[in-house]
Amino acid sequence: MTRWAREIENDLRWREAELASLKAHAISTRSNDVAHKAALRAIWAMLYAHYEGFTKFCWELALD
Repeated sequence: MTRWAREIENDLRWREAELASLKAHAISTRSNDVAHKAALRAIWAMLYAHYEGFTKFCWELALD
């Protein structure tokens, strides 16, 4: 595996783990409507942030 592939895999691994943790939290709050909706909004924000962050990470890796 190349250095690029290793770095990309490591970056994706922690991002996926964080999003999976938030998903588990959202599932566990289904009985509380307010908390569940707040968790879903937080997931959307984090999903966007991770998409943007991963894209930036890949661009910087390629340009370096």
